[in-house]
Amino acid sequence: MIGISLGVSFAQTQIISKVQSVQGVTHELYSTQKVVMENPTTTIAFSHNFATGNPCTFYRIDSNNVTTDVVILDTAFEVKDMVILNNYLYFCGNFKNTTGFIAKANINDLFYNTLQFEYDKIPISISIDKIEAYIYNNATQIVAIGTDTNVTQPYHPMQFLLHSNEALGWFYRIYYSNDPAERMDDLELTNHYVVTVGKKYTEAGDFIVRRYDKTNIPINNGTIQPFTENAIDNFHCKATQGDDIGIAGTTFDANANTKTLCLVFDVVGLTINQSQYINGYQNQNIIIRDMAYDPSDNHILLIEQTPSLQYPIYEYAVVDWDIYNIPSLVKMYYSIPNTNDSLSGICVLDSSNQRFAVVGANIPDAEFFIWYGDRNTINGDCNIPENEQTQPFSLNSGKLPTSQSTPQININWDTQNVIKTILPIPIICN
Repeated sequence: MIGISLGVSFAQTQIISKVQSVQGVTHELYSTQKVVMENPTTTIAFSHNFATGNPCTFYRIDSNNVTTDVVILDTAFEVKDMVILNNYLYFCGNFKNTTGFIAKANINDLFYNTLQFEYDKIPISISIDKIEAYIYNNATQIVAIGTDTNVTQPYHPMQFLLHSNEALGWFYRIYYSNDPAERMDDLELTNHYVVTVGKKYTEAGDFIVRRYDKTNIPINNGTIQPFTENAIDNFHCKATQGDDIGIAGTTFDANANTKTLCLVFDVVGLTINQSQYINGYQNQNIIIRDMAYDPSDNHILLIEQTPSLQYPIYEYAVVDWDIYNIPSLVKMYYSIPNTNDSLSGICVLDSSNQRFAVVGANIPDAEFFIWYGDRNTINGDCNIPENEQTQPFSLNSGKLPTSQSTPQININWDTQNVIKTILPIPIICN
Protein backbone atom coordinates (compact mmCIF):
# COMPACT_ATOMS: atom_id res chain seq x y z
CA MET A 1 0.00 0.00 0.00
CA ILE A 2 1.03 3.59 -0.53
CA GLY A 3 1.23 6.08 2.31
CA ILE A 4 -0.27 4.26 5.31
CA SER A 5 0.54 0.58 4.88
CA LEU A 6 0.70 -1.21 8.23
CA GLY A 7 2.75 -4.15 6.94
CA VAL A 8 0.11 -6.82 7.65
CA SER A 9 0.04 -10.02 5.60
CA PHE A 10 -2.57 -10.19 2.83
CA ALA A 11 -3.50 -13.75 3.87
CA GLN A 12 -6.42 -12.48 5.97
CA THR A 13 -10.16 -12.10 5.55
CA GLN A 14 -10.95 -10.96 2.01
CA ILE A 15 -14.15 -9.19 2.95
CA ILE A 16 -15.15 -7.42 -0.28
CA SER A 17 -16.95 -10.22 -2.10
CA LYS A 18 -18.11 -8.40 -5.25
CA VAL A 19 -17.55 -5.09 -7.05
CA GLN A 20 -19.82 -3.79 -9.84
CA SER A 21 -19.33 -0.72 -12.02
CA VAL A 22 -22.10 1.17 -13.85
CA GLN A 23 -21.32 1.51 -17.54
CA GLY A 24 -22.33 4.61 -19.49
CA VAL A 25 -22.44 7.35 -16.85
CA THR A 26 -19.29 9.28 -15.96
CA HIS A 27 -18.49 10.92 -12.65
CA GLU A 28 -15.71 13.41 -12.12
CA LEU A 29 -12.79 13.09 -9.76
CA TYR A 30 -13.91 13.27 -6.10
CA SER A 31 -17.62 13.42 -6.86
CA THR A 32 -19.95 12.66 -3.94
CA GLN A 33 -21.88 9.42 -3.54
CA LYS A 34 -24.27 8.14 -0.87
CA VAL A 35 -26.07 4.81 -0.53
CA VAL A 36 -29.07 3.70 1.58
CA MET A 37 -30.69 0.29 1.96
CA GLU A 38 -34.16 -0.32 0.50
CA ASN A 39 -34.09 -4.04 1.35
CA PRO A 40 -31.29 -6.61 1.92
CA THR A 41 -30.62 -6.99 -1.82
CA THR A 42 -31.56 -3.52 -3.12
CA THR A 43 -29.95 -0.14 -2.51
CA ILE A 44 -30.60 3.37 -3.73
CA ALA A 45 -27.56 5.53 -4.35
CA PHE A 46 -26.84 8.96 -5.77
CA SER A 47 -23.72 10.44 -7.30
CA HIS A 48 -23.00 14.11 -7.88
CA ASN A 49 -20.12 16.52 -8.29
CA PHE A 50 -21.35 19.88 -6.97
CA ALA A 51 -18.53 21.85 -8.61
CA THR A 52 -19.12 20.86 -12.24
CA GLY A 53 -22.79 21.63 -12.77
CA ASN A 54 -23.49 18.13 -14.10
CA PRO A 55 -26.81 16.55 -13.04
CA CYS A 56 -27.28 14.40 -9.97
CA THR A 57 -27.97 10.74 -10.79
CA PHE A 58 -29.99 8.28 -8.69
CA TYR A 59 -29.46 4.51 -9.01
CA ARG A 60 -31.74 1.70 -7.84
CA ILE A 61 -29.41 -1.28 -7.67
CA ASP A 62 -30.47 -4.91 -7.17
CA SER A 63 -27.38 -6.95 -6.35
CA ASN A 64 -28.85 -9.92 -8.26
CA ASN A 65 -29.29 -7.99 -11.53
CA VAL A 66 -26.84 -7.10 -14.31
CA THR A 67 -28.54 -3.76 -15.01
CA THR A 68 -29.52 -0.82 -12.80
CA ASP A 69 -32.40 1.63 -13.04
CA VAL A 70 -31.15 5.22 -13.31
CA VAL A 71 -32.95 8.57 -13.03
CA ILE A 72 -31.26 11.88 -13.77
CA LEU A 73 -32.36 15.12 -12.11
CA ASP A 74 -32.42 18.57 -13.58
CA THR A 75 -29.07 20.33 -13.15
CA ALA A 76 -30.76 22.88 -10.83
CA PHE A 77 -30.80 20.25 -8.05
CA GLU A 78 -27.59 19.56 -6.11
CA VAL A 79 -28.38 16.64 -3.80
CA LYS A 80 -26.48 16.36 -0.52
CA ASP A 81 -28.29 13.71 1.53
CA MET A 82 -31.15 11.20 1.42
CA VAL A 83 -33.04 8.69 3.56
CA ILE A 84 -35.70 6.00 2.93
CA LEU A 85 -38.86 5.65 5.04
CA ASN A 86 -41.87 3.46 4.16
CA ASN A 87 -41.22 3.22 0.40
CA TYR A 88 -40.51 6.95 0.15
CA LEU A 89 -37.20 8.58 -0.64
CA TYR A 90 -36.57 11.90 1.12
CA PHE A 91 -33.64 14.01 -0.06
CA CYS A 92 -32.26 17.52 0.26
CA GLY A 93 -29.63 19.90 -1.05
CA ASN A 94 -29.19 23.14 -2.93
CA PHE A 95 -31.37 24.60 -5.71
CA LYS A 96 -29.54 26.63 -8.39
CA ASN A 97 -26.75 27.50 -5.93
CA THR A 98 -29.07 29.93 -4.18
CA THR A 99 -31.63 28.17 -1.97
CA GLY A 100 -31.94 24.98 0.03
CA PHE A 101 -34.62 22.44 -0.85
CA ILE A 102 -36.35 19.37 0.60
CA ALA A 103 -37.83 16.68 -1.67
CA LYS A 104 -39.80 13.45 -1.39
CA ALA A 105 -40.76 10.72 -3.85
CA ASN A 106 -42.51 7.40 -3.81
CA ILE A 107 -39.73 5.07 -4.96
CA ASN A 108 -41.86 3.27 -7.56
CA ASP A 109 -43.11 6.60 -8.94
CA LEU A 110 -39.61 8.03 -9.16
CA PHE A 111 -38.11 5.05 -11.00
CA TYR A 112 -41.03 3.44 -12.87
CA ASN A 113 -44.40 5.20 -12.87
CA THR A 114 -44.68 8.99 -13.01
CA LEU A 115 -40.88 9.59 -13.07
CA GLN A 116 -41.47 12.52 -10.76
CA PHE A 117 -40.64 13.79 -7.28
CA GLU A 118 -42.04 16.62 -5.14
CA TYR A 119 -39.94 19.40 -3.66
CA ASP A 120 -40.07 22.81 -2.04
CA LYS A 121 -37.44 25.48 -1.51
CA ILE A 122 -36.61 26.70 2.00
CA PRO A 123 -36.23 30.46 1.41
CA ILE A 124 -34.16 31.33 4.48
CA SER A 125 -31.49 28.78 3.55
CA ILE A 126 -28.66 28.55 1.05
CA SER A 127 -28.54 24.77 1.50
CA ILE A 128 -30.21 21.86 3.30
CA ASP A 129 -27.31 19.56 4.16
CA LYS A 130 -28.66 16.58 6.14
CA ILE A 131 -32.08 14.90 6.33
CA GLU A 132 -33.83 12.21 8.38
CA ALA A 133 -37.47 11.04 8.59
CA TYR A 134 -39.50 9.09 11.14
CA ILE A 135 -43.13 8.31 12.09
CA TYR A 136 -44.87 9.85 15.10
CA ASN A 137 -48.62 9.53 15.73
CA ASN A 138 -49.00 7.87 12.29
CA ALA A 139 -47.59 10.96 10.56
CA THR A 140 -44.24 11.41 8.84
CA GLN A 141 -41.82 13.83 10.50
CA ILE A 142 -38.95 15.34 8.50
CA VAL A 143 -35.93 16.79 10.29
CA ALA A 144 -33.01 18.41 8.51
CA ILE A 145 -29.89 20.50 9.07
CA GLY A 146 -29.69 23.67 6.98
CA THR A 147 -27.38 26.61 6.41
CA ASP A 148 -28.89 30.06 6.79
CA THR A 149 -28.51 32.88 4.28
CA ASN A 150 -27.51 35.16 7.15
CA VAL A 151 -23.80 35.49 7.90
CA THR A 152 -22.89 36.85 11.32
CA GLN A 153 -19.28 37.98 11.12
CA PRO A 154 -16.73 36.94 12.16
CA TYR A 155 -18.49 33.56 12.13
CA HIS A 156 -19.49 31.38 9.21
CA PRO A 157 -23.16 31.17 8.07
CA MET A 158 -25.52 30.16 10.87
CA GLN A 159 -26.93 26.64 10.81
CA PHE A 160 -30.30 25.39 12.04
CA LEU A 161 -32.50 22.35 12.60
CA LEU A 162 -35.71 22.17 10.54
CA HIS A 163 -38.73 20.07 11.63
CA SER A 164 -41.76 19.46 9.40
CA ASN A 165 -44.89 17.52 10.44
CA GLU A 166 -47.11 15.81 7.85
CA ALA A 167 -50.04 15.90 10.29
CA LEU A 168 -49.90 19.72 10.32
CA GLY A 169 -49.98 20.07 6.53
CA TRP A 170 -46.18 19.88 6.31
CA PHE A 171 -45.73 23.12 8.26
CA TYR A 172 -42.14 23.44 9.40
CA ARG A 173 -40.32 25.29 12.14
CA ILE A 174 -36.67 26.36 12.29
CA TYR A 175 -34.52 25.99 15.45
CA TYR A 176 -31.36 28.06 15.94
CA SER A 177 -28.66 27.82 18.55
CA ASN A 178 -28.28 30.78 20.90
CA ASP A 179 -24.63 30.87 19.87
CA PRO A 180 -24.07 32.04 16.25
CA ALA A 181 -20.69 30.29 16.28
CA GLU A 182 -22.29 26.85 16.71
CA ARG A 183 -22.51 24.68 13.62
CA MET A 184 -24.03 21.24 12.95
CA ASP A 185 -22.06 18.58 11.07
CA ASP A 186 -24.37 15.57 11.24
CA LEU A 187 -27.89 14.48 12.14
CA GLU A 188 -29.22 11.19 13.54
CA LEU A 189 -32.28 9.57 15.12
CA THR A 190 -32.20 7.40 18.25
CA ASN A 191 -35.17 5.66 19.87
CA HIS A 192 -36.41 8.87 21.51
CA TYR A 193 -34.33 11.75 20.17
CA VAL A 194 -33.26 13.76 17.16
CA VAL A 195 -29.52 14.37 17.64
CA THR A 196 -27.13 16.86 16.03
CA VAL A 197 -23.35 16.72 16.33
CA GLY A 198 -21.06 19.62 15.50
CA LYS A 199 -18.79 22.22 17.05
CA LYS A 200 -18.13 25.92 17.45
CA TYR A 201 -16.38 27.71 14.62
CA THR A 202 -14.44 29.59 17.30
CA GLU A 203 -13.30 26.57 19.37
CA ALA A 204 -11.09 24.19 17.39
CA GLY A 205 -10.91 21.62 20.19
CA ASP A 206 -14.59 21.32 21.20
CA PHE A 207 -17.50 19.40 19.78
CA ILE A 208 -21.20 19.72 20.56
CA VAL A 209 -24.01 17.17 20.91
CA ARG A 210 -27.55 18.54 20.98
CA ARG A 211 -30.72 16.45 21.39
CA TYR A 212 -34.40 17.11 20.60
CA ASP A 213 -37.35 15.06 21.88
CA LYS A 214 -38.83 13.27 18.81
CA THR A 215 -42.36 13.65 20.23
CA ASN A 216 -41.93 17.32 21.12
CA ILE A 217 -39.12 18.92 19.13
CA PRO A 218 -39.01 22.24 21.08
CA ILE A 219 -37.84 20.30 24.16
CA ASN A 220 -34.09 20.13 23.68
CA ASN A 221 -30.77 20.44 25.46
CA GLY A 222 -27.20 19.50 24.76
CA THR A 223 -23.64 19.26 25.93
CA ILE A 224 -20.33 20.67 24.82
CA GLN A 225 -17.31 18.36 24.95
CA PRO A 226 -13.97 20.15 25.44
CA PHE A 227 -11.25 18.07 23.75
CA THR A 228 -7.65 18.64 24.80
CA GLU A 229 -6.31 18.24 21.27
CA ASN A 230 -7.19 20.06 18.06
CA ALA A 231 -10.31 18.85 16.25
CA ILE A 232 -10.50 18.77 12.47
CA ASP A 233 -13.92 19.73 11.07
CA ASN A 234 -15.09 16.21 10.41
CA PHE A 235 -17.72 14.76 12.75
CA HIS A 236 -20.17 11.99 11.81
CA CYS A 237 -22.70 10.19 13.99
CA LYS A 238 -24.83 7.06 13.80
CA ALA A 239 -27.44 5.61 16.19
CA THR A 240 -26.28 2.45 17.96
CA GLN A 241 -28.00 0.80 20.97
CA GLY A 242 -31.16 2.37 22.39
CA ASP A 243 -30.44 6.08 22.77
CA ASP A 244 -26.69 5.79 22.23
CA ILE A 245 -24.94 7.20 19.21
CA GLY A 246 -21.52 6.49 17.81
CA ILE A 247 -19.52 9.62 16.95
CA ALA A 248 -16.49 9.53 14.66
CA GLY A 249 -14.10 12.31 13.74
CA THR A 250 -10.47 13.18 13.18
CA THR A 251 -8.04 15.05 15.40
CA PHE A 252 -4.39 16.02 15.45
CA ASP A 253 -2.06 16.60 18.36
CA ALA A 254 0.55 19.31 18.99
CA ASN A 255 3.05 17.42 16.82
CA ALA A 256 0.64 17.33 13.84
CA ASN A 257 0.05 13.60 14.30
CA THR A 258 -3.43 12.69 13.10
CA LYS A 259 -5.85 10.40 14.91
CA THR A 260 -9.19 8.90 13.97
CA LEU A 261 -11.44 8.92 17.03
CA CYS A 262 -14.65 7.02 17.71
CA LEU A 263 -16.81 7.21 20.83
CA VAL A 264 -20.13 6.00 22.21
CA PHE A 265 -22.30 8.82 23.50
CA ASP A 266 -25.31 8.36 25.83
CA VAL A 267 -27.91 10.81 24.54
CA VAL A 268 -30.14 10.38 27.62
CA GLY A 269 -27.44 11.24 30.14
CA LEU A 270 -25.46 13.44 27.71
CA THR A 271 -22.30 11.59 28.67
CA ILE A 272 -19.59 9.59 26.92
CA ASN A 273 -19.67 5.82 27.55
CA GLN A 274 -16.64 4.69 25.56
CA SER A 275 -13.95 6.57 23.64
CA GLN A 276 -10.95 5.38 21.64
CA TYR A 277 -8.74 6.39 18.74
CA ILE A 278 -6.38 5.05 16.08
CA ASN A 279 -2.97 6.65 15.81
CA GLY A 280 -2.39 8.22 12.43
CA TYR A 281 0.54 9.80 10.64
CA GLN A 282 2.21 13.18 10.70
CA ASN A 283 0.82 15.93 8.47
CA GLN A 284 -1.89 13.74 6.96
CA ASN A 285 -5.37 15.24 6.91
CA ILE A 286 -7.61 12.19 7.46
CA ILE A 287 -11.26 12.71 6.49
CA ILE A 288 -14.25 10.54 7.43
CA ARG A 289 -16.53 10.40 4.36
CA ASP A 290 -19.42 8.33 5.79
CA MET A 291 -20.46 6.09 8.66
CA ALA A 292 -22.72 3.05 9.26
CA TYR A 293 -23.64 0.83 12.23
CA ASP A 294 -24.15 -2.95 12.30
CA PRO A 295 -26.30 -3.95 15.32
CA SER A 296 -25.39 -7.66 15.03
CA ASP A 297 -22.02 -7.09 16.71
CA ASN A 298 -22.07 -3.37 17.59
CA HIS A 299 -19.50 -2.45 14.97
CA ILE A 300 -19.15 0.95 13.35
CA LEU A 301 -18.09 1.03 9.69
CA LEU A 302 -16.31 4.17 8.48
CA ILE A 303 -15.05 5.32 5.11
CA GLU A 304 -11.69 6.97 5.72
CA GLN A 305 -9.84 9.15 3.21
CA THR A 306 -6.11 9.91 3.50
CA PRO A 307 -3.62 11.57 1.14
CA SER A 308 -1.28 9.16 -0.63
CA LEU A 309 2.28 9.71 -1.80
CA GLN A 310 0.68 10.50 -5.17
CA TYR A 311 -1.25 13.48 -3.77
CA PRO A 312 -3.72 14.91 -4.86
CA ILE A 313 -4.77 11.26 -5.32
CA TYR A 314 -6.22 9.91 -2.06
CA GLU A 315 -6.40 6.47 -0.50
CA TYR A 316 -9.67 5.12 0.88
CA ALA A 317 -10.46 2.35 3.34
CA VAL A 318 -13.49 0.83 5.04
CA VAL A 319 -12.71 0.88 8.78
CA ASP A 320 -14.41 -1.88 10.82
CA TRP A 321 -14.53 -0.79 14.48
CA ASP A 322 -15.82 -2.59 17.59
CA ILE A 323 -16.80 0.55 19.51
CA TYR A 324 -18.13 -1.08 22.71
CA ASN A 325 -14.84 -2.86 23.54
CA ILE A 326 -11.72 -0.93 24.54
CA PRO A 327 -9.11 -1.46 23.37
CA SER A 328 -10.26 -3.14 20.18
CA LEU A 329 -8.64 -4.35 16.98
CA VAL A 330 -9.77 -2.24 14.03
CA LYS A 331 -9.80 -3.84 10.58
CA MET A 332 -9.20 -1.67 7.52
CA TYR A 333 -10.16 -2.80 4.01
CA TYR A 334 -8.54 -1.23 0.96
CA SER A 335 -9.63 -1.69 -2.64
CA ILE A 336 -7.77 -4.29 -4.74
CA PRO A 337 -9.33 -3.81 -8.22
CA ASN A 338 -8.13 -0.24 -8.54
CA THR A 339 -6.22 1.67 -5.86
CA ASN A 340 -7.58 4.89 -7.36
CA ASP A 341 -11.14 4.08 -6.33
CA SER A 342 -12.76 7.01 -4.51
CA LEU A 343 -15.14 5.83 -1.75
CA SER A 344 -17.94 8.08 -0.47
CA GLY A 345 -20.97 6.25 0.97
CA ILE A 346 -21.64 3.15 3.06
CA CYS A 347 -24.69 1.34 4.46
CA VAL A 348 -25.43 -1.96 6.24
CA LEU A 349 -27.54 -4.30 4.09
CA ASP A 350 -28.29 -7.33 6.25
CA SER A 351 -27.05 -7.23 9.83
CA SER A 352 -27.86 -10.91 10.41
CA ASN A 353 -25.18 -11.76 7.83
CA GLN A 354 -23.01 -8.67 8.48
CA ARG A 355 -23.33 -7.51 4.87
CA PHE A 356 -22.72 -3.94 3.73
CA ALA A 357 -22.45 -1.86 0.56
CA VAL A 358 -20.02 0.92 -0.36
CA VAL A 359 -20.37 3.30 -3.32
CA GLY A 360 -17.81 5.51 -5.01
CA ALA A 361 -16.23 6.56 -8.28
CA ASN A 362 -13.47 4.86 -10.24
CA ILE A 363 -11.12 7.74 -10.96
CA PRO A 364 -9.36 6.58 -14.17
CA ASP A 365 -12.63 5.45 -15.82
CA ALA A 366 -14.85 8.06 -14.10
CA GLU A 367 -17.53 5.42 -13.48
CA PHE A 368 -19.85 4.91 -10.54
CA PHE A 369 -19.29 1.60 -8.70
CA ILE A 370 -20.60 -0.36 -5.73
CA TRP A 371 -18.73 -2.76 -3.40
CA TYR A 372 -20.54 -5.58 -1.63
CA GLY A 373 -18.91 -6.76 1.57
CA ASP A 374 -19.64 -9.67 3.90
CA ARG A 375 -17.89 -9.43 7.28
CA ASN A 376 -19.06 -12.93 8.22
CA THR A 377 -17.46 -14.72 5.25
CA ILE A 378 -13.84 -15.44 4.47
CA ASN A 379 -13.70 -15.34 0.67
CA GLY A 380 -13.27 -13.06 -2.32
CA ASP A 381 -10.24 -11.33 -3.77
CA CYS A 382 -11.31 -7.69 -3.99
CA ASN A 383 -9.51 -5.95 -1.15
CA ILE A 384 -6.43 -5.68 1.06
CA PRO A 385 -7.14 -6.06 4.81
CA GLU A 386 -4.96 -4.50 7.49
CA ASN A 387 -5.26 -4.22 11.29
CA GLU A 388 -4.70 -1.39 13.78
CA GLN A 389 -4.96 -1.37 17.60
CA THR A 390 -7.07 1.34 19.23
CA GLN A 391 -6.28 3.28 22.41
CA PRO A 392 -8.66 4.85 24.97
CA PHE A 393 -8.95 8.56 25.77
CA SER A 394 -11.13 10.63 28.10
CA LEU A 395 -13.25 13.78 27.76
CA ASN A 396 -15.17 16.11 30.03
CA SER A 397 -18.42 17.91 29.25
CA GLY A 398 -20.44 21.03 29.96
CA LYS A 399 -24.10 21.95 29.48
CA LEU A 400 -25.54 24.05 26.65
CA PRO A 401 -28.58 26.35 26.63
CA THR A 402 -31.66 25.36 24.64
CA SER A 403 -32.09 26.59 21.08
CA GLN A 404 -34.58 29.18 19.81
CA SER A 405 -37.35 28.57 17.26
CA THR A 406 -39.03 30.62 14.50
CA PRO A 407 -42.77 30.79 13.57
CA GLN A 408 -44.18 27.95 11.47
CA ILE A 409 -43.94 28.07 7.66
CA ASN A 410 -45.78 25.86 5.19
CA ILE A 411 -44.12 23.51 2.68
CA ASN A 412 -45.84 23.69 -0.72
CA TRP A 413 -44.81 20.63 -2.72
CA ASP A 414 -44.10 21.28 -6.41
CA THR A 415 -43.69 18.47 -8.95
CA GLN A 416 -40.46 17.90 -10.91
CA ASN A 417 -39.81 15.38 -13.70
CA VAL A 418 -36.73 13.16 -14.04
CA ILE A 419 -35.13 11.37 -16.99
CA LYS A 420 -35.14 7.55 -16.82
CA THR A 421 -32.67 5.07 -18.31
CA ILE A 422 -31.39 1.54 -17.68
CA LEU A 423 -27.66 0.84 -17.71
CA PRO A 424 -25.48 -2.28 -17.41
CA ILE A 425 -23.69 -2.88 -14.10
CA PRO A 426 -21.23 -5.73 -14.78
CA ILE A 427 -19.15 -7.43 -12.10
CA ILE A 428 -15.52 -6.24 -12.19
CA CYS A 429 -14.29 -8.30 -9.22
CA ASN A 430 -15.62 -11.21 -7.13
